[in-house]
Amino acid sequence: MTAGQLCDLRQRAGITQTQAAELAGVALRTMQQYEAGDRLVPRSVSGLLCLSCITLGGPVELLAPWLPPPVAQRLI
Repeated sequence: MTAGQLCDLRQRAGITQTQAAELAGVALRTMQQYEAGDRLVPRSVSGLLCLSCITLGGPVELLAPWLPPPVAQRLI
């Protein structure tokens, strides 16, 4: 996941950087660095954030760039 994709996912999910950081298990400053492109986004962080968005009731379409809808649908 790129910095732009991470930012886009967070914004489409309607959550703040602070909330995204909490869901991904990282510090707010780290999340800010990911979104600014100052640090690479680890797969573990992108995966946790994607799963968290779905678990919190976000639409399956949020994950379309990373998971096909049938796969994402099974996560619900």
